[in-house]
Order: sequence, then structure tokens, then C-alpha cells
Amino acid sequence: MTPAKPATSRAVRDAVEPISLLGFTELEATIYAWLVQHPGKAFGRALTVVDDRVIDGAVNEVAEDVIDASGVAPRIQRGFVRSYALAFLLGAVALLLFLGLRA
Repeated sequence: MTPAKPATSRAVRDAVEPISLLGFTELEATIYAWLVQHPGKAFGRALTVVDDRVIDGAVNEVAEDVIDASGVAPRIQRGFVRSYALAFLLGAVALLLFLGLRA
């Protein structure tokens, strides 16, 4: 009876089987797996972490800011014309001050 091959050997063989079908030897396919496939998979996992923590984190932070701002909006917008006129007047004064101080 021959001894059983370790599980890692089977995993490598399964990973390189499509390459073996292209005419590569098992050694060439194994080298290809270690030089191309494994680093490529590790790079993909690293990009997944970056996507989850950085990009999704930024999107979630913007969403929280929008939620916070939507809580303030009803207090500002009461529906009275005088409050809209005051906001318009304050905006015009701020714009004139900006333009005047810039020149």
C-alpha cells in the first residue's frame, strides 16, 4: 500500500489542474501557481480589505453626515417667509463681505 499524499498536495494539484491541461508539466504548473496565482489571490484579498475599510468607510461616513444634516434642516426650515428672507439677506451680506475682503 502506498502512503496517502498530504492534503496540500491535493490542493495544489486541484489549483493547477487547468494549467496542466494546457500542456504544462506538473512542475511548471506548480511554479506558476506559486509565482502568479497565490500572489494574485493575496493581492485580491488585500484589495477587499481596503475596499471594506477605506472606501465603504468613507461612504458610510458621508451617509451619517447626511443623516445628521437632515435632522437640522427641519429646525431651519419653519415655513415662514420672514425666516427665508433673513437667510437670503444673511447670504447676500456674506457674499458681499467675501467679495469685498478678497479685493
